[in-house]
Amino acid sequence: MGPFTLAVDTKSSSLVSSDVSNRKIKNLQLQTKKNFASVSMEEEKPFDFLRILFEGIIAGGTAGVVVETALYPIDTIKTRLQAGAARGGGKIVLKGLYSGLAGNLAGVLP
Repeated sequence: MGPFTLAVDTKSSSLVSSDVSNRKIKNLQLQTKKNFASVSMEEEKPFDFLRILFEGIIAGGTAGVVVETALYPIDTIKTRLQAGAARGGGKIVLKGLYSGLAGNLAGVLP
């Protein structure tokens, strides 16, 4: 909604309102249609399957390594507490929390 104007002459007010509406229509016609969540591309490029595949492999491997590295100590503590509870003790040993991480990373990376 545009700013309101006060006009004394009825002929000039109809000219002003029609001029404003004509400009609005022209502006709407000149604006490009924007789609929701769309990616703007300058030119149409051919579909490159191998590039998309390798990007997905790299992104997935990186995500797996980061998550496994961050959560491995928590999983180690949980396993030690469960094993200690089965034997009757529940002592937490913080030494060697990352021991065995390389094997898990080798399984997560592919």
